[in-house]
Amino acid sequence: MLLVVQVLASLALLFIAAGLIQRKRAKDHVRWMLFAFVADIIGLLLVEIPPLFNSEALDPVGGLIKEFSMIKGTHALFATLSLVAYGLQIRSGRKILSGDRALLPSHRTMAVFFLITRVLAYITMWML
Repeated sequence: MLLVVQVLASLALLFIAAGLIQRKRAKDHVRWMLFAFVADIIGLLLVEIPPLFNSEALDPVGGLIKEFSMIKGTHALFATLSLVAYGLQIRSGRKILSGDRALLPSHRTMAVFFLITRVLAYITMWML
């Protein structure tokens, strides 16, 4: 199961890279970024849902209160921030596609924040 989550996270980063390459082509950019979002959400669900039903299931971020470690907390922080950034990017991207081009500079700025937090979440995932 852990391998599946790692493959999904790696695919998400590849999809993000493809989306960045296609940023001048709105339709292709949106498609790649949504693929990345879906891959990340599926990975998140695979990690977070099984522990609800089975205490022995994969749970690399669980137990932060019982058994806190700096890397788990750091990973949880970066992963949470990148999910928030995904939401903000999707929201501003939809408005931009609807014609509100004034949001483009803030969308680009938030993209930098998103990329940093997503890459750091990916790196810390391998340290768990």
